[in-house]
Amino acid sequence: MKNIKKVQPWVEIGIILATFIIYFSLSCFLPVDKAPDEYMRYEVTDYIFKHHELPIGSAEEIRNPIWGFSYAFTPYLPSILAAGVMGIVSLFGTSAVALTIASRFISVLSATGCTWLALSIGKKLFPKWSSSLLYTLSISVLPQFVFLSAYLNNDAPAVFSAMLILFSWLSGKEKHWDYKSCILLGVGISLCALTYYNAYAWILCSVIYFAVTVLTDKTLQNKWKHLFARGGIVTLVVLLLAGWFFVRNAVLYDGDFLGMDASKICGEMYAQDEYKPSNRATFENMGKSIWDMLNETEWFDRSVDSFFAVFGYMNIFVSQRYYDFYRIILGIGLVGFLWGCICKKAKGDGVLYLCCVICMVTPVILSAVNSYFSDFQQQGRYFMPALPALMLLTTRGYQWLEETFHLKKPLLTLFICLAWGAAFARLFIKVMIPHLYVGI
Repeated sequence: MKNIKKVQPWVEIGIILATFIIYFSLSCFLPVDKAPDEYMRYEVTDYIFKHHELPIGSAEEIRNPIWGFSYAFTPYLPSILAAGVMGIVSLFGTSAVALTIASRFISVLSATGCTWLALSIGKKLFPKWSSSLLYTLSISVLPQFVFLSAYLNNDAPAVFSAMLILFSWLSGKEKHWDYKSCILLGVGISLCALTYYNAYAWILCSVIYFAVTVLTDKTLQNKWKHLFARGGIVTLVVLLLAGWFFVRNAVLYDGDFLGMDASKICGEMYAQDEYKPSNRATFENMGKSIWDMLNETEWFDRSVDSFFAVFGYMNIFVSQRYYDFYRIILGIGLVGFLWGCICKKAKGDGVLYLCCVICMVTPVILSAVNSYFSDFQQQGRYFMPALPALMLLTTRGYQWLEETFHLKKPLLTLFICLAWGAAFARLFIKVMIPHLYVGI
């Protein structure tokens, strides 16, 4: 046991370094025409890099000639940070390839940070290191997550912000919401708010988790005072770090602080006729229901598949057996979680699991609603903010299954770790290297 504990830190460092190398190497070779929407996000980043100021969403320089809008209406913190990295790299050279790789580094760092956070979260949540390892691998080497880590997007940073929020929840409850954990939660919420609307369930659930854990903390004498005082600290941090963007939006877009309506108006004005919001064929304007959309298309199956592994512009697939493998692994883990809840193993952590379910389901609902009302998309990357919560419940399920079958050694979780890692390694060699490592 002592020897294992001595090895653990080195294994963890090795995992962090290995994932960084994978993410960064892919970012150096992935072609832009295989990275969904990167060209539109890069236009915003390049504008900031060249002009040293934030753009107005309707600026002609960044407005897409087909869709008629830009990504500068809604939160784009990753693009702002990417422009900063481009500025640093430009001191040593300004080749197009170097600047493209530089713009992708925020996604690389975010994904690597997710690996580190997953290990830290696992230590707080799971009694056995094998479960912590499973939680980490299930996120860091999920093929689609690896793909998203390699180019400029909001998805990898959104997962990082979600995991930072999750870590702050656990730290806050453990430390009775001291000042540091409140500031950390405020930072996590700010990053989430400035990154991706699909991840906003984590902000909503932060309010729920914070309030419940404070009001049920038996060590606090004046719980309501603690709730408002420490909640005020979280709010102040968020206002200072993230409030400026939404105030700016409100000033620029006639009170539209989210920028969503302004983006649609811009698209209506400048998009090619067939791509104007009012002219798009959607299930809503065809008089069909969301159920019709789900029943008549493969929206859910295709979205789930691309949550696991569909690369490029939804045109590089892997063998069906991989999709079946990931479904089975997650399915067994979730069944184990439900069984544990039935056996009342969730007692004491019910609010955490409830928040995880909300954070897991909300991105799926938002993606379905957007596909129905606005733009039909069968892309699992819109589900990515659910990843930390989904894998938490799955890993907990395997832990509870081991307890149910009285397995003293973590044979089940170790087997799943090996299977998950082996599946990624084979897919990485057989699919990702030949199709994605082809040069910018």
